[in-house]
Amino acid sequence: MMLLTSFCMSGAMAQTDSWKQVQQQKGGTVTALWYDIDPFIFQDKQGQLQGVEYELMQSFAKWVKDKYGYEVKVNWKNASSFENIYAQIKDSKESGLFGWSFFSITPKRQTEVRFTPPYMPDMNVLVTNDAMPLFSTKSGFLDTISKLQGFTMKHTAMEEDLGILTKGKDIPISRQYDDYEILRRISANKNAFGYVPLTVYVVSLQKGIKVKRQHLFATEREGLSGIFPMGSDWQPVVNEYFQGFECKRVASRLLSKYLGTEIGKIIMEVPGASPEDQQSAGLELLMKEREIVSQRLVDTLLTAERDKMLRNISILVVVIVIIIASLLYNRYRIKTDLSKLLIQRNTVIKKQNRDIEHINRKLHMRVLQSQINPHFVFNSLNDLQYYINRGEKDIALSYVSRFSRFMRELLSQANEPEVSLEQEQKFLG
Repeated sequence: MMLLTSFCMSGAMAQTDSWKQVQQQKGGTVTALWYDIDPFIFQDKQGQLQGVEYELMQSFAKWVKDKYGYEVKVNWKNASSFENIYAQIKDSKESGLFGWSFFSITPKRQTEVRFTPPYMPDMNVLVTNDAMPLFSTKSGFLDTISKLQGFTMKHTAMEEDLGILTKGKDIPISRQYDDYEILRRISANKNAFGYVPLTVYVVSLQKGIKVKRQHLFATEREGLSGIFPMGSDWQPVVNEYFQGFECKRVASRLLSKYLGTEIGKIIMEVPGASPEDQQSAGLELLMKEREIVSQRLVDTLLTAERDKMLRNISILVVVIVIIIASLLYNRYRIKTDLSKLLIQRNTVIKKQNRDIEHINRKLHMRVLQSQINPHFVFNSLNDLQYYINRGEKDIALSYVSRFSRFMRELLSQANEPEVSLEQEQKFLG
């Protein structure tokens, strides 16, 4: 059956079973407190726990299942800080409680908590700002240390190492940071220095944090481990797994998985080896550091080149857009000007058409008048002759008078383009 795992981020302490209870019940539950430290235990983008210590604890539970047939469920609880884990483990009476956050084994801690056998070496290295020179002698660095500022994390082996290095010297030291924040502070401050675990230093290089390892004052301890309460009865079975070949194989595989095969191998070999092997591993580590830094430089150059290319492309696109916009605007302006010109010409043409139409009507009227007038005059004279022949003198005189008035009006209106209805009625009356 597969191992059951749940995550408890807050709330009361989950159930924890002693080893004796697990044996009696043929299974049980333990709680593992954790605090983020990449690559040892951390949450990925989906919120799932990962890391060397997470998988190592899971491997231990699986080993218990395979070895004894007891299914152990691991409840993971985020303790929010390194100090909280240690304080809870130190004060707890719960037997099935474990803590994971890259713990160094120190004599003082061994009087307060129990440790699993170390799963990997423990080495702290002295780190400075990348702009600081690489010191070849301890005295050279110690002569400069009074001008520097230290960064460390409270209640850690790093703080202990920094205290020993700066003992008797009045040096400002900031203690409120975790491992990677220490490195970021050192990277941002040209006079900064501090101790960090070798593994964290290597990961920081891979993350692009610009710091420098001084090949001096490195410190070694027994190893890195998980912790559990002094009164816990899990010690025998924990020792059996963590001292066995299976644990070493799993730890080596996990370091290669999260750090890379070469880095994992170097870190496992540097401390505790013979002077010749240490020198060889140290050279390998130095070469790997240079390789990481070189790769980081190449990545930086490639990024800068890519950014430059994107910037040039952006500028070209903007220029093209401006040119196209200018062409479209000019085309619109020309079209607008032509439209205005056409409207003006259409207006003139319409006016000319109206004038021509008016002239045509006037000419037409004159043509009609020229055709009507001879017939009208001839007919009127015939009528006047008729009245004279009959001897109707009064009618003839009246007819002559009306005819003469009619001709005067006709002649006066001949040059008028239009005649009103009132004038026409008066004219015919």
